[in-house]
Amino acid sequence: MADHLSDQEQLQVIKNWWTQNGRYLLICIAVSVSAYLSWQWWTASQQQHAEQASAIYSELVASVVTSSVEPLSSDELTTATFLVEQLKNDFSDTAYAVNAALLQAKLDVDQGDLERAVDALNFAIDNGNSDIQVVATHRLARVYLAQKNMNEALVLASYDKNDAFASKYADLRGDIYSAKGDIAAAVAAYRQALSDMEDGDGIQRNLIEIKLADLSASGE
Repeated sequence: MADHLSDQEQLQVIKNWWTQNGRYLLICIAVSVSAYLSWQWWTASQQQHAEQASAIYSELVASVVTSSVEPLSSDELTTATFLVEQLKNDFSDTAYAVNAALLQAKLDVDQGDLERAVDALNFAIDNGNSDIQVVATHRLARVYLAQKNMNEALVLASYDKNDAFASKYADLRGDIYSAKGDIAAAVAAYRQALSDMEDGDGIQRNLIEIKLADLSASGE
């Protein structure tokens, strides 16, 4: 039908359409452009955020690299603590903050500050993914065991959300029962640990067998 309209009539049709729909079209374009620019800004912001966290975490690791060879000095500990707190406070939504908390817990245990280790591990549990939670929960139970907080340790050692850690958790329960003097329960837990253990864990298997031998000797 448009083929039969004159140029003037076609122009008038376009004008009428623009009058009715032009504002809506401009709004749609503006919203689309704004959304695109916002997405670009958010992506760049997230990348910058992650890069900042990575740089701080790298500095943290560098500051404690000597801890596996010799104890950290007070200045090195102060620096490490400052960096960990910076990651936890400003970058808690990143994996770097969680890994920093796990590192802090190790340093705290090495320094004998078990209460601070508990706080650091709870942060990792609250903010980490499922794999981190399994590791942090296991370590927290170990800290509770060191504090002789047997009930709390045993509750955490009952964690069963990851089959790959089943043997380690059973071994942990054995240690807790052994510390409590419940020899029968300890033996059962260690045997369960051996049953759940993968073939490649030769060192861990030997350690558990030594524990079982010691319990057998003590029961004689």
